[in-house]
Amino acid sequence: MRRKFLGWMTAAVLSGCLLAGCGSGGGDASSFHYVPPPGPMPPPQRPVSFRIPAYNAGDQAVLVFTPVSKDEFDQSGNTIQINAVNARQSECAEDHSHAKGTFADKCGLNESIRSFDERVGLERVRERSELLRPREIQPRWDGLPKGTPGELFHPLADKVDSKIEVVKMLDDSQTVHCNILAESGVITEADALQLAQVFDSANPFDPTAPGTIGLYDRITGICGHEWQNNPVGGRDGDLRVNLVICSASTMAIEGGFVFGLVRFADIFGTDIDPVSNAGEYVYINYEALAVPGGNPLQNYSLYGTLAHEFLHLVQMNAKVGEEGTFPHFDPQTPDPAHSAYTLSERRTMAEGFAETMATLCGYGVHKALDASPTGGADLLAYDPINLFLGGESLIAPGMTGITTVGSNFWTPFLEEGDPYGIGHLFGLYLVDRYGAEKWGELTRSRHRGLLNLNAVLGLEPEDVFHGFNIALHASSLAGVPPQYDLSLLRPGGLNNYRPLLSDEPPIFHNLLTAGFVVSSEPTAWIEKVVPPWSTSLFRFIGGDGSALNLDIVLPLKSRASLIHESPAGTFSDIQ
Repeated sequence: MRRKFLGWMTAAVLSGCLLAGCGSGGGDASSFHYVPPPGPMPPPQRPVSFRIPAYNAGDQAVLVFTPVSKDEFDQSGNTIQINAVNARQSECAEDHSHAKGTFADKCGLNESIRSFDERVGLERVRERSELLRPREIQPRWDGLPKGTPGELFHPLADKVDSKIEVVKMLDDSQTVHCNILAESGVITEADALQLAQVFDSANPFDPTAPGTIGLYDRITGICGHEWQNNPVGGRDGDLRVNLVICSASTMAIEGGFVFGLVRFADIFGTDIDPVSNAGEYVYINYEALAVPGGNPLQNYSLYGTLAHEFLHLVQMNAKVGEEGTFPHFDPQTPDPAHSAYTLSERRTMAEGFAETMATLCGYGVHKALDASPTGGADLLAYDPINLFLGGESLIAPGMTGITTVGSNFWTPFLEEGDPYGIGHLFGLYLVDRYGAEKWGELTRSRHRGLLNLNAVLGLEPEDVFHGFNIALHASSLAGVPPQYDLSLLRPGGLNNYRPLLSDEPPIFHNLLTAGFVVSSEPTAWIEKVVPPWSTSLFRFIGGDGSALNLDIVLPLKSRASLIHESPAGTFSDIQ
């Protein structure tokens, strides 16, 4: 889901649309303080040493520390101790060369992670899932002429006791993969046809085939499709996806409005969820995102939002409905829509991957490094990244976001926090490092979170996340190796974003990364406690040509690498 709240905030989808807030505040690194929650004894620790033989004036060394935990729900802090000394002779306590892609300590996937995801009583679930499978159903919207009216339950969770009235805007002969259902007076037939063509067959900003392939074929080609079979047409019997064009008043929430959403309640019949619209629907706030009669650049955020939301619909089928079989879902839960959302993916990856999909379709931050008149990132995707990195909002000046120091990647489902920025960056790193096809497997795998990374990539999640943390810093350096480069964005460097609802040239912007920094020291003894699955950088400056030696002690499964910049800003090596 994308939503606007006091300028810009985010939301999760629950029972149609449960809105969870976004944390504000932040603070600079010098005031960083993390109080770990009470818990069991700290995990076993291990020593690691790094040595730069010639550490010159003007050089910089950055220690990238990746704290971890037993699973996504463990908030226990990680303690790291660092003794940084110039001109001290020492031998490495352990071969720890991440640049070679190996670690001496391979502990394997935590069994607590695996057991948590597998502890679902699958036989009982399979038996009960029979309740979810419609046997035969007549199409609800397919085959009806344009102008046909109908009613739907309200898209927003706090208004589902009411309904909205919609009209089918186009005949079946005018569309391929979608029906356009609109509230009265919100969209013209000409604009509805233009939107259908972008979705069906002619996305003007597709990265490889502009104007000749639609959002539908691009997304389904990478990630799979919405519910289409068992029965034919999915829950509602429609072969087309139903795009619901809503007014800003319909999508209004306290202090703002929702840009778009998919209701996870809609995957069920009304016998399971009485307020389900029982079909494959995407709800779009057209009045907030579109310029009526406008050109593609003016409607750039509209098309990006549609790509984002459609991936949610695809994932709902891939991870929950599984083409109408529901093999891993228990419908007899207190809140089926909540259960469906959490089963589809951990929240950070669900929302971040939807943003990544928009980027792969030519929206999101696909054009962040393009300074031409038609370049620039979608501000709705770019600003959450800016906020996550510690910047001030570009949409709501004065509002700040969460810096990475103190921010857990696995944002708890109902905790204050914004998963969009970090989740999007993580998705971009995975696409660059492992390819769009492998990333697509992550979006449709029935696994979630850490287990999903392990099952699809065949790697320890700690190593995957540590590579991401390295890239967050290294991608802004000159001469960075490809495996640590973010090809579409420059954290710590100049980027471009598009003004909303405009075809004006893009605006230059420098993304900050100060929020990563736990400390900056010439040489020092440092002891810090940081939250798990966060990004922590320790900068060391003031070289004099002698050796720099780092002796550190860190938890057994956490990761650390040292980047040497010579001079500062230029990648030299990593160990």
